[in-house]
Amino acid sequence: IDFLVKKLYGNNFYEVIDLVYIMSLGFLIHGVGDFYNKFLSANGESVVIRNNAFFVGLVSVLIGVILIPIYGIYGAAYSRVIIGIIYLSLIYRCYLIYLKKKDFIIH
Repeated sequence: IDFLVKKLYGNNFYEVIDLVYIMSLGFLIHGVGDFYNKFLSANGESVVIRNNAFFVGLVSVLIGVILIPIYGIYGAAYSRVIIGIIYLSLIYRCYLIYLKKKDFIIH
């Protein structure tokens, strides 16, 4: 990304490079959570997915309200990572509960 930003936008946008690395980590973590989300969706767990979406959205706003005034643009980037972790944790927990409920996990 360093080369691409420098070549296309010049040195004025050098600060964006750090933000891209931070936010890409958050989106990567969120993407892993989407794998489990799709599994749950395919197995009729739409209510669980909806409830998690409401919770993650609410927490996202709260974290943004706290971190952005304190840390500025980096607060927004780090909030993306935190939200990704929360989303993955919640959806993975629901995935494990679903597997246990359906006796896919050997006790």
